[in-house]
Amino acid sequence: MVNLFVFEDYRAFLRAYYVEQKNRNKGFSFRLFARHAGLASPNYLKLVIEGNRRITDKSLPNFVKGLRLSKEEEGYFKALVAYQEAKDTDTRENSKDELARLRARNLKRVAELEETRADYLKHWYHLAVRELVTLDGFKPCPAWISSMLRHRITEEQAKESLELLLKLGFVKVQHGVYVLAEPLLTSGDEISNRRVAGLIQNIHRQMSDLAMKTMEEEAKEWRELNGLTLAVPLSKVPEIKNAIKRFRRELNQTFSSEEANEAVYYLAVQFFPLTTLGERREK
Repeated sequence: MVNLFVFEDYRAFLRAYYVEQKNRNKGFSFRLFARHAGLASPNYLKLVIEGNRRITDKSLPNFVKGLRLSKEEEGYFKALVAYQEAKDTDTRENSKDELARLRARNLKRVAELEETRADYLKHWYHLAVRELVTLDGFKPCPAWISSMLRHRITEEQAKESLELLLKLGFVKVQHGVYVLAEPLLTSGDEISNRRVAGLIQNIHRQMSDLAMKTMEEEAKEWRELNGLTLAVPLSKVPEIKNAIKRFRRELNQTFSSEEANEAVYYLAVQFFPLTTLGERREK
């Protein structure tokens, strides 16, 4: 299920919602949503997602109905629309405060990695095996897992990884089928625990090494590796970091699926200074 509370843009949420519904039911369409929501225009949802229409006070109840939001989700969605569509500063600020309050209360629905489950972050392949579980035709066979991961791990490591995921509760067996117990995981935006933070840094290093190997082995049409170098004022750094975090969350929500998956990918977004920072230059 798409988690509304991680979104800060209602159009991005609607886009993620549409993709998820389409993955679940190929018959889902903009017209079908309009019928369920009681909207006169069959393409209203499409136009809103594309930014050509907006959600008005009149159409807002229709969207709440069509999206089948819970009471808590309805409050957040209304505040999100009010925040983005506000025409005066006071309304915008009040909506922003309401969003923060509701997000803090409800975001626990996305499971965060705590120290007791930090063993998950010791090796890159634990993350990969967890995602393998969602692939069509997944086999809980160490030889199959090792083969799918390009034999970059041994069969013994594959076996231990699957056992760890079951032990930590990230994966479960349901009616004889391996499924994700917690569809979405996050380490949180601000990591205060030193052990967890260190493990995450190590994962990034491991994945960077894999990226270099993949760049040499994989055809261009199946990968995307690029970069951007830009000069920015230091005052804009927090804003850029928040934009990257929003992008990561929205991508996760939009494209994460437990059905019809065919491959496991890793996304890395790097943003770091190439020059010394202001206070350091003065020393």
